[in-house]
Amino acid sequence: MSNNKSKNRGKDIRGMLFKENRSKLEELAYQAMAARKISPDEFVIVCINADDLVWTELAEYLTPDQNLQQYCDRNEKSIVRGSVLNGIREYISAIIPAIKDALYQKVPKGFSRVVVMDGGGASVYFVRPHPDKENNPSRN
Repeated sequence: MSNNKSKNRGKDIRGMLFKENRSKLEELAYQAMAARKISPDEFVIVCINADDLVWTELAEYLTPDQNLQQYCDRNEKSIVRGSVLNGIREYISAIIPAIKDALYQKVPKGFSRVVVMDGGGASVYFVRPHPDKENNPSRN
């Protein structure tokens, strides 16, 4: 497979992972701002396929008390999601230098930055933070 096709395939994989997890990522962004009292330019929401060899070490570091192997044992994808402080951008850009500009671009007003890591790479997305609809019936 050519390098360009491989990059596009990785981006497609990350796009699907983002779509599958978007609602939870929006909720995590809301929680970071509401509970932790931090602004969107102070944190990054991550969504990591822990089974991707490029990101396994980071996923394990971010979830030291979790048994990620249990998901593999059940033939399920092991996805790590959460909010982390901006220092993680240096780590990600050291692994994937081509994403550095996207990691440091200004967060649009009303949005939070999300980094999805899968397919041997990383992609940056933006979400509008909102509370969990199931646990907050006042949100329609």
